[in-house]
Amino acid sequence: RKNLAKISSTPGKTRSINYYRIDDNFYLVDLPGYGYAKTSLKEREYWGRIISEYISHSGHITLAIHLIDSRHNPTDLDIRLNGLLREYNIPYIVLLNKSDKLKQSETSAAKKNIRLIFPELIDGENLLLHSAVKKTGRKEVIKHLSKLFYS
Repeated sequence: RKNLAKISSTPGKTRSINYYRIDDNFYLVDLPGYGYAKTSLKEREYWGRIISEYISHSGHITLAIHLIDSRHNPTDLDIRLNGLLREYNIPYIVLLNKSDKLKQSETSAAKKNIRLIFPELIDGENLLLHSAVKKTGRKEVIKHLSKLFYS
């Protein structure tokens, strides 16, 4: 649905944790992405603490969807988030987003590179390509959510 959430063309503009109730069945919680934000180190550290506290104290996270820009290698923040998810045994999938901006050879290289950093990722299971423009990966994400919340 359009205009459901505020978005910006500048990364890192989200300054809040947004909750979306889905079919009165579960919440999708959107945490701020701050990896490429043009913010101060102090503000990035603040958001890192907020996200870390959310993950460590929630107790109700059924699945985390970790978005990583397919055009870049995972950042130190991505690696730290992955470590938190594994530390708290939170199931997760990695969506390599903006996949429409890559050629097929670059897509293969992106998946290979991310599996070097996160060897537990399995293509098509917990590693998915995503493009909001071409709707790539949409069905796969819905399939994961359906298995968890509608079976």
